[in-house]
Parts: sequence; C-alpha cells; structure tokens
Amino acid sequence: MTHARRLSRLTSVATAVIAALLLQRALVADATSSLLVVAATLVAATVSAVLLWFRSSFEAHLVATLVAGVTGLGTLLSLTLGIPGSGRSSLTVSHAALLVLPLVVWTLQTTEHRQRSRLRRAARTYAP
Repeated sequence: MTHARRLSRLTSVATAVIAALLLQRALVADATSSLLVVAATLVAATVSAVLLWFRSSFEAHLVATLVAGVTGLGTLLSLTLGIPGSGRSSLTVSHAALLVLPLVVWTLQTTEHRQRSRLRRAARTYAP
C-alpha cells in the first residue's frame, strides 16, 4: 500500500468519525431544521468515507471537503450564535472534535495531493 493510499484511508477514518459524531448529534437534536442539515451531512459523510476507503476518487475527496466545511462551520455557528430554533450550545467534547476533525481531513487531503503530485512528477518519462 502506497503512502498516498494510507493517507486516503486515514481521511476515510476521519470522515467516518465525523459521521459517527453527527449521528450522535442527530439523536439529540431538538430543532427540526438542524436535524435535516445534520442528517444530510451524515449521509454525505458516510458515503464519502466508504468511497475514500475503497476508491480514492475526486468525487469522494470533494464530498469529504464539503462535509468537513459544513461540519466545521455548523459547529462554529452553533457555539457562537446558536442554531435557529434553539440557543447557543456550550462547548463539549463532541463539539471540540467536530471543530478539529475538519482541519484533520483538510490536512490529510492536502498531504495526499502533494504526495500524488510528487509521484506523478517522478513517473514522467519526458524531460521536466
């Protein structure tokens, strides 16, 4: 297994952890609007994690990037302004994890992209 493949699998695991935390948030959601957003993001995170594990495709990376963005932004907004239909949330362990995991996903994807770019450049048969 190549280094880039390992990074893709780590991204898959991080996205799966986001999905698990979103499932926990969906089970305790009190506002319908937040439940819909969390459920849609949960489905996207699950699909992305499975696709990243088996096929490291562009689409899987795109969905993982969007899931990370939506999760991070939604968590930040729920901590600072509050979700529509409820007040501000206090900082918990799951909130902290949902703030850190998107950064982990983006870092792993950037590292994997750089690794794959290096491999492509090294595999060229013509002059640089």
